[in-house]
Parts: sequence; structure tokens; C-alpha cells
Amino acid sequence: MSNMTNLQVLNCANGRSLRSDSVIYSEYGLFKDHFLTPDEIQDIKVSWSQIIGDKSGEHGINIFLRFFKHYPEIRSSYFTFLTNLSQEELAVSPRLNSHASGVVLGITHIIHGLENELVVQNVAEKFAAGHYKRGVRVKNVQILTTIVIEYLQERGLSEKATRAYRKMFAQFLRYIEKKQDEEESREKREKRIKKMKKNLKLMAVALIVLVIEKSVEFLTALFNKNGVRGILAHDGNCTCD
Repeated sequence: MSNMTNLQVLNCANGRSLRSDSVIYSEYGLFKDHFLTPDEIQDIKVSWSQIIGDKSGEHGINIFLRFFKHYPEIRSSYFTFLTNLSQEELAVSPRLNSHASGVVLGITHIIHGLENELVVQNVAEKFAAGHYKRGVRVKNVQILTTIVIEYLQERGLSEKATRAYRKMFAQFLRYIEKKQDEEESREKREKRIKKMKKNLKLMAVALIVLVIEKSVEFLTALFNKNGVRGILAHDGNCTCD
């Protein structure tokens, strides 16, 4: 086993149970400091494949219909293009289907690369950055992950696998929160810079006005002074009869 190459280890992971290969994974450091155990990753992968499979659109619609039913305020706040649709219309809405299937495919992408924590981080950061300006925050995503788990439980997800999903989503949410904190800091910094530039422009305008005012005062005083001298000089040269 110690003579096994990294490629063989990865091939082994793709073709055999993670439970039977957990020793190999540990030896080669593939799960070193990972937030999930090999067994938990296996439970997630198997259950997702069995329950969701390749029917991302069908399950995505079902998940979001449940989401909107229990949290109508989210629909009215973030999905205004669906506000006037009935439940029946929502179920066949192409726009909702596209969005919902995209969410499920995003989770599928995470699960497929779950051995590598960077996959979870990358998906979370892209999601956070893409949704920040729309006002979507980590608490909204947390509600959706709870809905997803409940949906899976209704379709036979075991309690053991449920705990694994909760751990996976908890880590996903931590990455989202961290990225959103960064986005918030960046936004505040940009606002400060924008305000500073505005203030500098105002100061520049005020300075120009002040210079003009002082210049006018100086020229007026100079003109008045020279004007008086001219009058006096003219009067002094005057010859009277």
C-alpha cells in the first residue's frame, strides 16, 4: 500500500468505496484536517446520487416550492419576477426551473469534489460575491440549506447522513459569511473613498472660489488706490483762471 502512487489512490477513490479506502486516504493526507470524515463524505455522495441523481430540475423546483411555501417573504424580496405566479405556474416556470436547477447543480458540484475542501470554498465564495449586491445574506442561504436537508429526509435520508449534510452546509455557510464580511468591508472602503473624493472636489471648488474672491478684493483695492492717486495728481496739475 505504501508503494501506491497518488494517481492510483485517486483512481481507487473514484472506483471503490471510501470506507474501504479510508486508511489509504489518511495515509496520503487527502483527508488531513478535512471538516468531514471519509465515511461522512461517502454517506453524502451515495445519498445525493440515490435521491437527487441527475434530476436537478425536478428536485430543484420541488425544493424551491417548499422554500417559498414556508418563507413567502423570501420570494417577495428576492424573486420579484415570480411574485404574481400561482403555485401551478411556479411549478412550470422556466425561470424558476433555471434558477432552482442551478442551485441543485451547485450542490452537486460541491459533493462531487467534496474530498477537496477548496471546492467547497470556491463555490461558496463565488456564490457570496455574486449574490451580495442582491442583498442575499448568509441567513437566507442557511434557511435554504435547512429546506434541502428536510427534503432529503422526506425521501429516506438517514440520521447519520443528515448529520454529515449539516456539517457540510455549516462549513459552506462559514465560507459564505467570511466572503460576505470581506465584501462588506470592501463596500465600506469604496464608500469612504468615494466620499473622500467628493469632499476633495468640494474643497477644491471652495478654494478656487476663495482665490477668486481674494483676487477680486485685491484688484478692487488696487484700482481704488490707483484711482485716488490719479485724481489727486490730476487735481494738482490743474491751473485755474
